[in-house]
Amino acid sequence: MTLLDFQSNSFSGTIPDAFASLTKLQYLDLSINSLTGTIPEGLSNLFHLDYCSSNSPTGTLPTSFSRLTRLVSFRVDSNQLQGTLPHDYASWGATLNTAFFQLNQFNGTLPPEYSNWTKNDL
Repeated sequence: MTLLDFQSNSFSGTIPDAFASLTKLQYLDLSINSLTGTIPEGLSNLFHLDYCSSNSPTGTLPTSFSRLTRLVSFRVDSNQLQGTLPHDYASWGATLNTAFFQLNQFNGTLPPEYSNWTKNDL
């Protein structure tokens, strides 16, 4: 299976660790639910991740997401995330087309490494 789309439901809790064993999974959409917690680190095969968009996670973005080096799309908008944006996410620049960070409580400075994302990347 390459695509799982569970958006716009009433799911709560965390993402099951068993999703990490889906080695062919490339697209995961869990947006518009009531999910909390973090994404299992084994989801490194993803091309599209729309996990946090309009869910209920709080806290900071984990640096472990930088291992998702084949991302084309990443959404964490409309949450209560805070802290600074991880510098390590700059590694996504080779494949990333879209990234949504808006409507959170991020602070600090924009990582200068993000300027390595070229006009062809975004």
